[in-house]
Amino acid sequence: GDDPAKYLNSPETPIFHKGEELYGLYEAKKANRSLKSIIVVEGYLDVIALAQFGILNAVATLGTAISTKQIQLLLRNTSEIIFCFDGDQAGRAAAWRALENSLPLMRDGIQIKFLFLPEGFDPDSLVRKELKDGFNKRLETAMALSDFFIKQLSSDININSIDGKAKLTKIGRELLKKMPYSIFHQLLSTKIAELANINVEELKSHELYQRAPVNDIQTLNYTESTPEATPIIIPIQSAINILIHCPQFTCHIDNIEDIKNIKLAGIELLLELISLLKKQPGMSVGAILEYWRDRQELELLSKLACKEPIIPKDILKNELSGIIKLLGQFERDQTIQTLLSKAALEKLNPEERQKLQNLIETSKK
Repeated sequence: GDDPAKYLNSPETPIFHKGEELYGLYEAKKANRSLKSIIVVEGYLDVIALAQFGILNAVATLGTAISTKQIQLLLRNTSEIIFCFDGDQAGRAAAWRALENSLPLMRDGIQIKFLFLPEGFDPDSLVRKELKDGFNKRLETAMALSDFFIKQLSSDININSIDGKAKLTKIGRELLKKMPYSIFHQLLSTKIAELANINVEELKSHELYQRAPVNDIQTLNYTESTPEATPIIIPIQSAINILIHCPQFTCHIDNIEDIKNIKLAGIELLLELISLLKKQPGMSVGAILEYWRDRQELELLSKLACKEPIIPKDILKNELSGIIKLLGQFERDQTIQTLLSKAALEKLNPEERQKLQNLIETSKK
């Protein structure tokens, strides 16, 4: 709606707390022991209406574009943000600004989604019409950041022309440069390269890797198989770091088979650490380092042992689960790519065709 009061910034409003910078965040934290997700709407009246219908995890930006600082504040309290915008052109433009401001914070384990409302509705009027269950069903259909990213880029550019592909590559590079290196970054790079019909290495050329570090942990070198050290990607480092300091989280990892065949530096170390901690979940940091004494991995583990995470443990647990899930997705994507490349050269046998079909179906879920 266009009611000016919707965006009124009044200190008297009971759900406004200056220190939180966002309407409703204080109340959302009070109402929920753990915030699985936070819905971001444009006006505080939307927050009030949603709360009246039992949706107690909404905050408002008061009609202004959400800043990276505000997104960072939200991510201290949840690992999933759902931006809720009008479905018109202005709403999509606002969503794109939110996406751009989210990119520097996109580490593995975080989910950012976009929900576009039907024409003529805002969250206030929609929840009154569809009630809590109806609104929650819409939230389930929210578009992942990667899907919105690709959809918006390909709708704004004619990707069938040479000029369009060049423009897509240029814009894609600029946006990817804002992001920290992660599996999510790799998957997004692959999607953009496929759209532009270029090799992913071409997309990654030039200044792409001059980007901000993640979580203050720089890429450290470790490999067993080659004389030249291969950088361990940030998500694998992050998973190792979390497990060193919270070994009890290994009991929540049950899909190791999904990541055993990934061809990424550091995966063997991560798998060995998980295997060790599953047998001895009470190991101290010192005992873990002692286990790797006289092995070349000790240097990396020692550096990570000094980087104790400062975010809450429930968010760390979600981040670890998210990393394992994304590694599984990465392995599936690797296998799909291998089978598709083979299919382009020769006919797949029935077993391979079935495997490809199953993997594609799993990836869609």
